[in-house]
Amino acid sequence: MSNEQTPDSDLEQQMVDLAEVEDAKLTADHKSYSQNQLIRRRFFSHVPAMVSLVVLSIITVLAFTSVGYGIIPGWWQHPFRLPQGAQLVNDGQPTMFQDGQIVGPHPFGQDGLPRDIFARVMRGTQQSLIIGAVVALVSSVIGILVGAIAGYFRGKIESVLMTLTDFVIVVPLLVIAAILGSYVSDMPFAPFPLAIALGLALWTGMARLVRAEVLSLREKEYVSAAIAMGASPWRIILKHMLPNAIGVIIVNASFTVAAVILLESVLSYLGMGIQAPEVSLGMLVSQGESAINTRPHLFWIPGIFILTITLCVNFIGDGLRDAFDPRQQRKGDRRPGLRQILGLRGFAMSQQRRAGTESGSTDKDQE
Repeated sequence: MSNEQTPDSDLEQQMVDLAEVEDAKLTADHKSYSQNQLIRRRFFSHVPAMVSLVVLSIITVLAFTSVGYGIIPGWWQHPFRLPQGAQLVNDGQPTMFQDGQIVGPHPFGQDGLPRDIFARVMRGTQQSLIIGAVVALVSSVIGILVGAIAGYFRGKIESVLMTLTDFVIVVPLLVIAAILGSYVSDMPFAPFPLAIALGLALWTGMARLVRAEVLSLREKEYVSAAIAMGASPWRIILKHMLPNAIGVIIVNASFTVAAVILLESVLSYLGMGIQAPEVSLGMLVSQGESAINTRPHLFWIPGIFILTITLCVNFIGDGLRDAFDPRQQRKGDRRPGLRQILGLRGFAMSQQRRAGTESGSTDKDQE
């Protein structure tokens, strides 16, 4: 048998060598990234989420450092409660940018007692952020536990847990929150009892999402392999399923924070949330409503803080969703801009197409 290579074998070898060269070029030119690195890059490239993260960080740092929290003192000179010997300054109107001062002694003004509104808004912001974080944690733990057990074990266990979930969903959320809030509003260590109570009412969404993810992951090959190797159900759930569902969990928890801040504001506005002498943003809005004609800043300033915090958390959740699920990510022309929202972009594109058509017809006539 001859050892000479045929032309076909030479061609195949050349193709293999060319493929190896191309692979080497791609490896040299393009850096490979892990899954976590890709998620971070997509999240950091989401401009609204980054701006919202900066704004929310500034608000959080300002709220906790200005008036302090617990035994930690703050740098703001006025307490959020009524101090002894307090006097009304500038008829209670905000002193910001007044009489050549940038901030002044009471930048957000004073109420009728007179208490410093800046200190009270910062204290209310603290309460809202704490409640949002604690409720997200409590509801996530309960929802993950219920959803994972129902999705993995199926059968009667799933029927019982999903029936309980549907029962909680059927009852209006505001009614459940109002009932639980009325029982815990006077308890000490506010706002933690209220946050735990709200967490007991807001776990249903997380439970349904985690159950759907576990049902999908339950059919994967690596789960079947773990079962065949004798792994316990809890090890499979904790080590193989929940880490692959972390994206859904984080995104849902972030949106829960925004929903809880609004819910707590509504409860406090109705008098079923945080109670005096503590302060919440919803309580400040409720108290400022009576003076909206004479001192509108008492109503609008805490309302603006509620709106800003909620929007920031929602934009951060939107960025996390795009980072964990790139199929929902919108870039470039796919993300609507201001001109497209106002309808100006479509009008401009139609004008360009009309101009191009007219110029083409003119060229043909000249020919």
